[in-house]
Amino acid sequence: MNTSCNIIKDVYVLYHDQALTPESRTQVVEHLRHCETCRNYYKAMKDSMHYKSVPTAEDYAKALEYSQVARKLRNQKLLLNLSYIAAILSGILATFFVAKKGK
Repeated sequence: MNTSCNIIKDVYVLYHDQALTPESRTQVVEHLRHCETCRNYYKAMKDSMHYKSVPTAEDYAKALEYSQVARKLRNQKLLLNLSYIAAILSGILATFFVAKKGK
């Protein structure tokens, strides 16, 4: 492996994330076109990456929207649980007062 291969390996992640300048990207593409070792290395790295690309502004907007929906659902669940507790306490108090009146 020569120096050129080492340099290309250093920028694989940037190349994959499309974060290189057009000139650098062209150099990587040309190198990969002619170097089978680097092509195989790049394919193996690409296959092992856990993400497909850098998150976009749209991805962040969707995440924010989902978190807001999740917060609303948690609040609704909390209110529902508090309503259950209030109903149970009302039942217990009503039973207590009815039992006390009967004595």
